[in-house]
This record gives sequence, structure tokens and C-alpha cells, in this order.
Amino acid sequence: MVLLGNDGPPPLVVDARRARERGHQIYVTRIVAEPKKPDQSQTMWNVAEEIELIEQEGWRFDQMVESVTTTPFRYSQAFTCVFRRDS
Repeated sequence: MVLLGNDGPPPLVVDARRARERGHQIYVTRIVAEPKKPDQSQTMWNVAEEIELIEQEGWRFDQMVESVTTTPFRYSQAFTCVFRRDS
């Protein structure tokens, strides 16, 4: 996954910035992880990097909920993250 490229900031950064500029106090986003195997511990670098990028837009990470979808041929993992702004 490429977070930063020559085409400008990734969509989640644009969305976080737009929510801040509109005066929202809460920002919710869903970050898809890149799991290897469901039964192995692993570091989710892309999730951590995306959280850091959103925090750089003035948001404070508050809560996270994991969702997992499994089928016989696929395992996917996503995190719904809540960010807040200090008043």
C-alpha cells in the first residue's frame, strides 16, 4: 500500500482534513489491514501509519473496533477508528 505518492495525499488524509475544516469534532474511518495468516501475531504497519497520518491532521486517536471476515478462500481484517478533536 502506498500512502504518499506524487498524486498528493491519500484519500483518508483528504477526508480527515476536510472534516477538520468543516468543524467536526469526531472523525470515523475504516482502515483495512493487510493480514498474513489469521492465527499469527503480526505488526500492522499500514494501520499504524494511517493513524499517524490522520493525527497529523489535528485529530486525536480515541477508539478502535476490529472486524474480521472469513470465507474458505479469504480472510480480511478492518479497523473502524474514532478520532476526536480537543475543543
